Amino acid sequence: MKNKFLLIIFALLLVSQTGCDDYLEENLYSVLGEGSFPVESHVDPMINEAYSRAEYALLTHRRLHWAIEYTGPAFMYQVRANHERQSFAEWNWLNAWGNPAYYDLWDRCYKTVRSCNDVLALVPDVEMDETEKAEAIGAAQFLRGLVYYYMAQLWGGMPIIDKTQSLSDDLYPTRATLAATYEFIISDFKAAADMLPSRSQTVTDGRLGFPTKTAALGMLAKTYVVMSGSPLNDTGKLSDAKSTLEQVMNSGEHQLLPTFPEVFAWDNDNNEEFLYAMQLVGADGPQEYFYFYSWPREADVVFLDPETLEPTGEVGIMPPGQTGIKYDLIMPEFADWFK
Repeated sequence: MKNKFLLIIFALLLVSQTGCDDYLEENLYSVLGEGSFPVESHVDPMINEAYSRAEYALLTHRRLHWAIEYTGPAFMYQVRANHERQSFAEWNWLNAWGNPAYYDLWDRCYKTVRSCNDVLALVPDVEMDETEKAEAIGAAQFLRGLVYYYMAQLWGGMPIIDKTQSLSDDLYPTRATLAATYEFIISDFKAAADMLPSRSQTVTDGRLGFPTKTAALGMLAKTYVVMSGSPLNDTGKLSDAKSTLEQVMNSGEHQLLPTFPEVFAWDNDNNEEFLYAMQLVGADGPQEYFYFYSWPREADVVFLDPETLEPTGEVGIMPPGQTGIKYDLIMPEFADWFK
């Protein structure tokens, strides 16, 4: 009886094994094979991913703003008692959820680098309009240079990753020197300036906020200025900065506004003094980064009327639609530099 039972099981297994072959055969109606990726329709999503990564690295949760601006002399120290800035002196900055925010910032920046490298590796071979291709490549080089610039400001010489990586690559590259890191940044901004459109062209095309030639030149000049100071003290870069800034000034694309408050006025975003501004709109309106640069006052930080920018008499500054948060304002002396 036992042997008969085993034979029945074996027969069933044999039937199921032979019967599954036909069932598992699939008719393929389309397939991505060699040469199928990328194509023109993939380029916008690829560069949009780089934009998204850059925004997440540089703006989301104000990581870079806290790390770069709050440690400098331009901002008042009128902050709430539990603000992240309180731990800057110990370089023990934890974000509001108790996570190490500096590590988080590093991670976000290199994810941006990875997305930019994907664009730079794949888009040049795509058959598409050459002008649009150049703009996509230029945007990737601009964004990569931008995040590397801020990483160098925070951490010095950085591991330079200039291509897409696979598991066969060295996934733990050593740090480059600070000078080599800045030279890499310079090469990105120069390449971007050669490929990106003018600001006026982005206005005509309805793409205001897209990286432009003068945005790349402005960051290039800023890099030269930083290299001329400590610790590199490469003062020869000052002449490079001067000639680069003259290109921006002579482009006719930008102008200085009469007063500092006009630069960061609510109804004057994307004005002609800006070289580049990431475009962010939240569910309740513009994102909050303008709040930090609001009109400086001689007295303590005050609440401002969102329409008139005049003080309401209350302590602190309250963004429209938000309650319970006090933001820093810039030091009045900082605004005086712009007079």
